[in-house]
Amino acid sequence: MTDLDTTTFNTPNGYVTTDFDASPTINSISRGKVIVLQPNGKIVMAGIYADPALSLQVVAVCRYNSNGTLDLPFGGSGTGKVTVQLNTGTTDGVSGIALQSDGKIVICGYQVFPGSIGPPTIPATSNIFVLRLTT
Repeated sequence: MTDLDTTTFNTPNGYVTTDFDASPTINSISRGKVIVLQPNGKIVMAGIYADPALSLQVVAVCRYNSNGTLDLPFGGSGTGKVTVQLNTGTTDGVSGIALQSDGKIVICGYQVFPGSIGPPTIPATSNIFVLRLTT
């Protein structure tokens, strides 16, 4: 049986949870989808942050140090987290992540544009996307 690494990864838990909501609410959702390890041992995770009250679902990215703590300088806000809204009103989702040789982070996924609600009903449309974060 394999046990959680409670001695070197986010001691004493062996795991870490991250919420993207500035002031956590009962309805917000933070969901990790993909992960990549950087050569320096840091862990980058991407997924979505959704707040149904704001009709918002955006790309969410965070980076952890090798010991499981958030890498606070990542993103420039002192939180270790970044959110990216590609277009106002779209629902954004993440499908993949990769590292370039220069350290930039590349993320791919999809965005869904809402359809119209009244007649004539126009179905939602979707696109794929690729974005790149600087080092």
